[in-house]
Amino acid sequence: FEVSGSDNLPTMLSRVSSRSATALGRAGSTARLSTSSAVNWDTIMSRARNPARRSELGALRAEMAEASATNAKWMQPVEAIDWGYYKSALSSKPMKDGSTRAQLVDQLKAAVEAFEGPTVVDPAAAEAAKDFEAQLTAAQETVEEAKARIAELEAAVASMEAGMTDRHTTIKDVYDRYPEIKEEIEAEIAAGDWGKDTGA
Repeated sequence: FEVSGSDNLPTMLSRVSSRSATALGRAGSTARLSTSSAVNWDTIMSRARNPARRSELGALRAEMAEASATNAKWMQPVEAIDWGYYKSALSSKPMKDGSTRAQLVDQLKAAVEAFEGPTVVDPAAAEAAKDFEAQLTAAQETVEEAKARIAELEAAVASMEAGMTDRHTTIKDVYDRYPEIKEEIEAEIAAGDWGKDTGA
């Protein structure tokens, strides 16, 4: 910032504080998305089968990458103030109160070095992270449930294929595969129920 002869210490401090708050605000507004590099986007995208959802995830990924880049930019160290330059640039003529502008620079330097910016707290960040984790957990549970269901169906198909009969299948093969049928038939023979399944 520039210092003019008409500036007093409160005015300059106000300008320094304003610039600091602006920088902190910019950093805070993007900090919650600065962890995009920790997200395994390939895994997330591979689980999204719906084209619309993949498009939404792609847009979110781009937004988080942009926010991360912005955050990295604003988190760079602030250029040091050349206090010597301001001392040499300002007039050494005493002001009305007897002090010099160089002394004013010293006061400003002390105030800036003692300045502690406000802690930026983004109340939406924690909630957003919580919602994201909940959605990720729900997606993972859905994937696991789908895997279990697929395994059940594959086992059922394998069982049906193993139980198929052809012209080489013998009565003994049927009895071995379906012992309940053997028991039912033997019970019908023992009871003399020859027409049970004929409608007679």
